[in-house]
Amino acid sequence: LPPCEKVTLTVSAPGLAPVVRKGLSVKSNTVTTLSIMVGSGDVVTVAPFAPMVSTRQADTPLVIPAQEIQALPVLGEFQDRSYQSLLYLTPSSSHSRRAGNPAVGGATGNENIYLIDGIKTNDPVTGEWGTNMNIAFFQSLDSTVYGVEAQGATSTGGYFNMVTQSGSNDWHGSVFGWFTTSGMTARINSNDFEVTQDQDWRAQDYGFTFSGPIVKDRLWFFAGANPYHRSDDNKGYDIV
Repeated sequence: LPPCEKVTLTVSAPGLAPVVRKGLSVKSNTVTTLSIMVGSGDVVTVAPFAPMVSTRQADTPLVIPAQEIQALPVLGEFQDRSYQSLLYLTPSSSHSRRAGNPAVGGATGNENIYLIDGIKTNDPVTGEWGTNMNIAFFQSLDSTVYGVEAQGATSTGGYFNMVTQSGSNDWHGSVFGWFTTSGMTARINSNDFEVTQDQDWRAQDYGFTFSGPIVKDRLWFFAGANPYHRSDDNKGYDIV
């Protein structure tokens, strides 16, 4: 199942009354365990319980659902609202001096794992992220620092798992547009090693998403487009 909200779970067996549990949520890279008791009478008890805490494993997870992804005013290093900007929200992350590749948990920016819909997208040569995509097309993003489960790829840095949007039995669509300039962002502060001058730039992107059923309960589709334009007035810079 893809990450989603308000899932209905039905448990049935011959000779027993069915149990229906509504309002469940499915999170990416997260296991939800339910204890369900069934009986032959009309009264059915459903009791969820929290998983046991493992004292031998310490992980630091972060899950950002689509609602938060769309609401966050993310611009990032590339001024293109790419998903790499969201990676810096991971606990213990900092800038690695390698654009779009945060240093997580004390590791370098080359030690992260980037998965999109379960496919590893790391550049095979540099180990950095290898696929770029606008955050408008993501349904969920989760990251884990330390303690990645055995089914995940080996990572000595951050483990990032991005899930793209998908179709469903309902029709959905959106139209979006963004525009920003250098005047809308904070000024660049020079340091002891370089003297920089503000560079004027303008960036804009727009697009749409559209999804729905092809065969109900069997086959769905999701389509989208996102043209991006940026212009820079390069005045150069001096290194002291």
